[in-house]
Amino acid sequence: MFRAALQILRPLRRFGGDRRGASAIEFALVSAPFLFMIVGVMQLGLVYVTSASLNGALAREIDRLIAANMTPPPSNGTVKSNICNTSSIVSCSANVEVEVDTLTALVPNPIANGASTSAPAFVDVRAAQSNAGGAQTVLVIRARAAVPSFLPMFGSNLVVYAGGVVRRAT
Repeated sequence: MFRAALQILRPLRRFGGDRRGASAIEFALVSAPFLFMIVGVMQLGLVYVTSASLNGALAREIDRLIAANMTPPPSNGTVKSNICNTSSIVSCSANVEVEVDTLTALVPNPIANGASTSAPAFVDVRAAQSNAGGAQTVLVIRARAAVPSFLPMFGSNLVVYAGGVVRRAT
């Protein structure tokens, strides 16, 4: 009986002592997380490049508006086309939304409206909103861009924002 058990265990002992293929198993265990990490770093780089491009393009557009003394008054379409012309955002016309609005329209006074004194809720970029106001109006120009994702766990939830404030002289 004992001898029969040893005969059964002998191939298992030989298999456990065999070291051939150990490197292949170790590589298989390490390569998947390593590749996932590399792809994640590439995705993070794309988010950073999109954010930097959107911020730079919006800053150049605000500088252009100041130099042109806001004539003609900015609109969503013109600001968006100028941002897309000066940035390297992937599929800019489809992925970028721009809003031009007055500061008073974005930050309502909660005390004057009889509401609580807490800060107003964040208002997301409304692409249909375009209000250039009049002379001496403080304008807020906000933009957001969807970042293309090649990692399925992020889906289409990667978005970067940029904004600027400028005062109309005329």
